[in-house]
Amino acid sequence: PARRDPVEAVPLLAELSGRLGRSADLDVVVGTALAGLDELFGYQHSSLLLLDETGERLYTLASKGYPDEGVGSEVAVGEGIVGLVAQRCAPLRVGSLLQMAKYSRTGRRGAAGEADGRIAAPAMAFGDLGGVRCVESTEPVAFDQVDEEILMVVAAQVAGAVEGGRARGALGDREPEPATATVSAPPPTPEGASHVRFFPVDGSTFLDGDYLIKGVAGRILWSLLGQHEQEGRVEFTNREDR
Repeated sequence: PARRDPVEAVPLLAELSGRLGRSADLDVVVGTALAGLDELFGYQHSSLLLLDETGERLYTLASKGYPDEGVGSEVAVGEGIVGLVAQRCAPLRVGSLLQMAKYSRTGRRGAAGEADGRIAAPAMAFGDLGGVRCVESTEPVAFDQVDEEILMVVAAQVAGAVEGGRARGALGDREPEPATATVSAPPPTPEGASHVRFFPVDGSTFLDGDYLIKGVAGRILWSLLGQHEQEGRVEFTNREDR
């Protein structure tokens, strides 16, 4: 395949950076990054994996271009191409059938089918690894150094957005209630209970009238609360959450 001109890549990166900067929350950031990699750079098969709370495994948060999205699928740090990138905190580009055969023994096969090319780049922010962004192709030797650098830039921006969201939560950042929220007083609740309000449009969740969280985390919390109300469950696994 034709090599990518680094000069032409600069305005495309600027366009994608602008889109990411205008994204309101992590859901939008992830979706915008996946769509932008496809639309602007022709990376039809891409995925984002995040490091779990143990620091030992990565799980797929989102993907694009695959028959099966594979959200929630896991790979151990140090295992296969993605795991090696996480372990070394350095990008890795594989472009030959021989190399793919070598790495596929320890990592999952390319979800794009018989993937002949793959780039994986660490998503790092403030010196810490947040996850790995991966791009695959069915074409042999599909990627070069320019593609690797493009993915590094996008991975860093996504990692920054993830860490920014976590920091906002840690600082207790308050947000105004959405315009769709009603202003009527919440109904009475049993003594010791809390009143939770949820807005599906962006996952915003309020606890006793105070903003708590939104986006992916808000939707997960609402789902867990629903299962607790229906089934009385109080314990859930990480795999279920994902």
